[in-house]
Amino acid sequence: MRREVKVWWKQALYIHEFKKSEPTHSLIYLGKSLGVPKELEAILRDLTPDFVISRYPDVAQEVSYELYDQDIAKKKA
Repeated sequence: MRREVKVWWKQALYIHEFKKSEPTHSLIYLGKSLGVPKELEAILRDLTPDFVISRYPDVAQEVSYELYDQDIAKKKA
């Protein structure tokens, strides 16, 4: 399953569990609220900037393909 899909499902679970949608794009905050294991927090911390850029490409003020190269893509795969 792709990371984006996993993140979407976790957000859906959060909304289902707490009956509200937090106005945040912090995957760390969402993860802590859902009680994800500590070892996953580092992954969420690393993924949050990419999540925001993928959702709002103009935030980066760069074209996405210029922000990433093969080495970065391999690290995040």
